[in-house]
Amino acid sequence: MVIPVPMFDEHQEEYRIVPQDNYSSLSILCNVTTATEVVTRTLEVMGSESYINLRNCIQEKCYKQRYLKTQPKGKMFDYIVDNIYQEFGHTYTKVIEHPVQLIRNYARYLPGESSYVESLTTSLETTEVLAVQKLSAFLQQFYG
Repeated sequence: MVIPVPMFDEHQEEYRIVPQDNYSSLSILCNVTTATEVVTRTLEVMGSESYINLRNCIQEKCYKQRYLKTQPKGKMFDYIVDNIYQEFGHTYTKVIEHPVQLIRNYARYLPGESSYVESLTTSLETTEVLAVQKLSAFLQQFYG
């Protein structure tokens, strides 16, 4: 199911839609090769070609024609795709102790249910400490 996320308030200029749990991030460890320029260029070309050639095919032929099938649903899908943005916190959430899922789960589960968070404030404070440590270790891998 594709659901557009509402704006926070009337001052927000455009929708900000973040894909969750449905994409993977590609990372190359710095010790794979010493020719980092070659790796970087290769990834850039792969990303560009994927965006230019593959993205449109998947969206038009697979999602819109096969799954959505109607023009209004297709228009909503286009609108959502046009307003997607990526950010470090979502892409690398596992690295920084899952703050996005913590907030999402706080809103999703009721007291007594599995994964319910008793105190969001306490959990976020704990998560912040762990996130700083994990992010530091993660960046150390790339910048030694």
